Amino acid sequence: MAAFRPTEAAGATLDLVVLTDPDVLIQPDPQVALLSPDLAEDADVVTCLQAVHEVLGNADVARLAAAGDGG
Repeated sequence: MAAFRPTEAAGATLDLVVLTDPDVLIQPDPQVALLSPDLAEDADVVTCLQAVHEVLGNADVARLAAAGDGG
């Protein structure tokens, strides 16, 4: 799982946690990008997510999520 910290602005470091326990339930949150363990360990995927986070802080992510498909 790659997670954006709720209080961090654009340019902050992306927290990366790999979940391997299928019993772990995660509440949907626009500030969390869920990845399979394979993707979470893929350096290109993590680099891409970090690049997005350098442009969009959590306020931007939340605003886009609230706007839905039309945003």
